[in-house]
Amino acid sequence: MKNASRKKYHFIYKTTCLVTRKHYFGMHSTDEMEDGYLGSGKLLRYSIRKYGKENHFREVIELVFDRQALCLLEAKIIDKHQLKDPDCMNLVTGGGSGDVTIEKAAKARLGQKLTDEHKRKISQSMKGVIHSEDACRKMSESKRGKQTWALGQKFSEEHKRKMRDGNRGQKRTEESRQKMRDAWKKRVNRGQKHTEETKRKLSEKARLREERKRQIVMVAPAKIRTWVPQISSSGCHPRPGRETGRVAGCQGLGEPA
Repeated sequence: MKNASRKKYHFIYKTTCLVTRKHYFGMHSTDEMEDGYLGSGKLLRYSIRKYGKENHFREVIELVFDRQALCLLEAKIIDKHQLKDPDCMNLVTGGGSGDVTIEKAAKARLGQKLTDEHKRKISQSMKGVIHSEDACRKMSESKRGKQTWALGQKFSEEHKRKMRDGNRGQKRTEESRQKMRDAWKKRVNRGQKHTEETKRKLSEKARLREERKRQIVMVAPAKIRTWVPQISSSGCHPRPGRETGRVAGCQGLGEPA
């Protein structure tokens, strides 16, 4: 908070939702004790939006003499053990910093459906955003060793159809293809190896491809008999007869020469 250290009062507060009985701890610096401030936590804002300010009550837990002491006290009260409380709406430890409890944030948003307008705004806000190399590295490190959300998940036929329709007709640019090639080279150069399960699946797919190729019926060309027409002395152009090789069309010619 800007110029918070210059405020008159510094205290730790607890805001409780009267409907769900969930609570939120925070620190606040102000010149007026009854300023109506309830807190700025993410889950707390959702609760206020849903149940209204009138269903939330703030109480002062402890009053201190300056902002620095306030940060130390908040760090002591809002620790990792406090975050494990299912009724606690805090997502980070106290003291102005801490690790975000991703599981609690995910549970809070579970089941919420975004409107088409909301999705459009999110899409517009993310267009043209280019992450720095440092940001990409941090995102990569945060996901390293973690299982993907789709691991073991089975999609319905309707979901599969929508994914097919969404990808159908899309053409990747040359820049996109080059990025994919570079990513694959990095993956190979990092020494990553396929697991035995992946190797088995790749081998099975290759075997099935070879079997399909062998099952293709190759129609052999029909046996073509070479026949060169000759003009007889009577001026008649003979034509092939039956499979015996006799020439028909002229009387008395007999076997072809």
